[in-house]
Amino acid sequence: MSKHIYHAPCFLCQSPSRWKETDHANRRHYFCSSTSCGEYEISIAAMDRIENNPGFKRMAAETAAQVKDSGEILEIRMSEGPGKEVKAEIVRRRPSLGGGK
Repeated sequence: MSKHIYHAPCFLCQSPSRWKETDHANRRHYFCSSTSCGEYEISIAAMDRIENNPGFKRMAAETAAQVKDSGEILEIRMSEGPGKEVKAEIVRRRPSLGGGK
């Protein structure tokens, strides 16, 4: 996992944010400065799929802002199986993101 922190607009809401690479550079862990968004992890494949989908981005930002349990995080990724769809769900935080074992 990269230790480098990047500063760039939030992928979901365009507010100032910082992010770092996770999962061998297959995902990004965002720390958005906006209270209308928040912290989330997103796969590069999901980013490519929803780049031009403001409705999905707005819904995901609202979901990220609702996470109150520090042991959870919004994860945005591609679904398993042949019908690859973008999924956004609140999950237990992995140890690499500061979660428990």
